[in-house]
This record gives sequence, C-alpha cells and structure tokens, in this order.
Amino acid sequence: MTTLTLTKPMIALVSNLSGVVEFPQSTESFVQSIPSQVRVYANGRRRAITAPGDSITVTVTSRRLDRDDYISLTAFLGQPVLFRDQFGRVVYGMFSSISGGEQRQRPDYVVDVTVALSEVTVSEVV
Repeated sequence: MTTLTLTKPMIALVSNLSGVVEFPQSTESFVQSIPSQVRVYANGRRRAITAPGDSITVTVTSRRLDRDDYISLTAFLGQPVLFRDQFGRVVYGMFSSISGGEQRQRPDYVVDVTVALSEVTVSEVV
C-alpha cells in the first residue's frame, strides 16, 4: 500500500491533478459557516432563519512563491481545484482572485501570495 505524506499545503486542478502547486512557508485559516440571518418581526421580535448545509472557506497565504507557481495559480482562477494540506484536510473549491506583491531585488519570486478558496460540491465518479 502506498502512503502519501504531505509536508506543505498544495492546490491542483481537479481536471489535471498532476499540475500541483505547493505553498512553502504558508499559513492557513479556515472559516466554516452556515447560511443564516436574523429577521425582525412585529413588536421587535427577532427570529433566526437558517438554511441547511454549511460552507468552508480556506485562506492560504505564502510568504514567498516562485513566479512560475504564481503564474500556474492564475491559470486556476475560476476552475474547480483540490486543496490538501499536511494535516490531512481535503477541500474541493474554487477561487476568483489571487493577490501578491513583488520585490525589485527578487524578480523570480512573488511575495505575500494570498488565495481564498470557497468550497464547492464535487462528485467523484468511480
């Protein structure tokens, strides 16, 4: 049996899992939420209205990323991707924006790269 040990978070297109982008020196944050709101009715009564299901948003920030990996990530915009990290978490999602900065001294790197990945439903057919 093959065992896969991840040491860094990674993102890959669902349609092409061989094109993996790893995030060295990264931080992750997870937000899990449900669709809900508070409605105000007559006499000031307030009721919580919720919908079934929940959503997960993963934000990954890398201190320094190779420019080639950054260009690969920009090609992933708006497409279903697979996110995996060294803790065994797996999230299928998509991101619609990516941010990063540049330094004049190191043109081969993009610094402070941030991707916010929103979970989507993916069905795996075997």
